[in-house]
Amino acid sequence: VVVPPTSLKKYVTGKGHATKDLMASTIVQEFGWKFSCDDLYDAAGLAHIAAVQSGGLPLGTKRSRIEVIKELNTKTKDTTNNE
Repeated sequence: VVVPPTSLKKYVTGKGHATKDLMASTIVQEFGWKFSCDDLYDAAGLAHIAAVQSGGLPLGTKRSRIEVIKELNTKTKDTTNNE
């Protein structure tokens, strides 16, 4: 699954054009994960998306996260049907 940067940012923060600082602070606040490198916050967001896609959305999931997962699932189905 290809996750565009704006989709990752929307999934994590609710805003598709979030800054790296907002990405990091949201991940620390919501998941309690702290990293020494901005790229690791992106990786953590991607890992969370992968976990949710394989295991389903937990109760109380934010609307922006649900929207991103639905968009990614639609893109994946479109790609699979075209092969």
